[in-house]
Amino acid sequence: MALEFDDRANRPKDPQPTEEMTAPFAEVPEWEGDPDAGAASSPRAEPAPTGAGPGEEAQAGTAPGAAADPALPGPEPEPAPAPEQAPYETVEQDALAVPPASTPTRSDAVDPQLDALRDATFPVVWRGYDVQAVDDYVAAVEAALERFEERTTPTIAVQRALDRVGEQTAAILRQAEQAADETTRASRARADDRLQRAEREAAALHEAAVARVRALDDDVERLWQERQRLIDATKALAGQLRTVAEDAESRFPPAAPEAPEAPEGPEGSDAHEAPATPAPPSAEEDDRER
Repeated sequence: MALEFDDRANRPKDPQPTEEMTAPFAEVPEWEGDPDAGAASSPRAEPAPTGAGPGEEAQAGTAPGAAADPALPGPEPEPAPAPEQAPYETVEQDALAVPPASTPTRSDAVDPQLDALRDATFPVVWRGYDVQAVDDYVAAVEAALERFEERTTPTIAVQRALDRVGEQTAAILRQAEQAADETTRASRARADDRLQRAEREAAALHEAAVARVRALDDDVERLWQERQRLIDATKALAGQLRTVAEDAESRFPPAAPEAPEAPEGPEGSDAHEAPATPAPPSAEEDDRER
């Protein structure tokens, strides 16, 4: 039996009777007894009112294949429409391949319902529902639920993928913050080390400069002392020389030069004056000549 589904309402349309549905009733003997005794045991075995249409017959709970003539061939089954594919199914194939998360989803809630539909049993009574029709109806409902689950699964998978991407992004941000904190701490540590080393070097240079200045001050002081000593020694030597000169001058005064007397001639002139005798050379001149 082929069932058509209205996607807007997600419910099957009225099933059409087939030979397979009416075949079991062709060989069943006529019920001997109260025909309403068996129908009373089934809550859904109420007969349809006279003149009811196919839609009303399905709503009233009657089996559409119970009143069909087995000699008449049923209408050809219409092919079931292919399940619609969500427009985002091809776009989110990577999201569909994501392994399911541990959180409960809609499919987890639908699976028990599908299992209950698969394991459903119905009592077989006279003038009741056809077993094959009920099985086909259950299979159709199961297919509709599975199709609905397939439609909702991409959304759930996309949501899981988005949640996973958010978690990965948060993890990346945390790692970036940790790396930034570690880099900042390392930079501050290096900066502190360099600052301390610079301070130590500056203190050492300052101490060396202070020691050099003190040494230069000591050298200058020593030079001033040496200068003062030389000045004092020079003054003392000058005083001693002055004293010696004064003593020598007082002991050996200089002699006054005397002019020679020339004899006067008869005419009273110096033209016939006799030449003076040269003085003998001194010992120093003799040594010089030698």
